[in-house]
Amino acid sequence: MDNKFRYVYYDKKTGKILSISTKDDSYEHGIKVPFNEVYDLLVGTESFSNYLVGYKKNADGKTKLGLITNTDLGYAFKNNIFEWITSTAKNQECIVTWDKPNQCWEITVSEKAVLAYQDLTSQKLVFFVTLEHDFDF
Repeated sequence: MDNKFRYVYYDKKTGKILSISTKDDSYEHGIKVPFNEVYDLLVGTESFSNYLVGYKKNADGKTKLGLITNTDLGYAFKNNIFEWITSTAKNQECIVTWDKPNQCWEITVSEKAVLAYQDLTSQKLVFFVTLEHDFDF
């Protein structure tokens, strides 16, 4: 057993933490984190509900999945839950297309996505559409 790390298993849609343990193949999504980052959660001095798994910017400007506090979520893009969309299939949750005649972007969110995200604790769901390598676009 590796005492320096633990695995944080989470719901991919919400970022909600489901379990923190040693390696457990019964969960679909998990990240490996240093033990000191989850110690307070394991001993109960911090609540799972105060944290999420999401992308956060490192000091070098790159993003990486990690533990973030609920207070880090919001309009600032420094920490958010997001997913890379790499397929162009028509059944995606979010489809972004350029409407050349009207010179604007059209963003369509599927009904399935609306239903999946309606149980988030936040009353507003704010999402950003960015380029994979340029968050400012």
